[in-house]
Amino acid sequence: RSSGKTAVKYPVCFTCGEGPPAARLFVSLQGVHVGCKKGKAGGCMGKHAAESNHPIAVDLARGEVFCFSCQDVVYDGRLEKVR
Repeated sequence: RSSGKTAVKYPVCFTCGEGPPAARLFVSLQGVHVGCKKGKAGGCMGKHAAESNHPIAVDLARGEVFCFSCQDVVYDGRLEKVR
């Protein structure tokens, strides 16, 4: 018997199919892409960011905004208030 609710699965990397806990996932803020960040090169999300020139993404586990161009968290007081 159906409850009428749809189960939502946790997203996986659009490129390699990895997901938590094996890979940290990021969602692009400049396009429709979910990618993992494995290794120093930035993983699948790092490659997508470089190829598409869309370096800004949100870390799904931490809720932080991350810049793949400078490889650092974007700190902004307004974002911290809503995080």
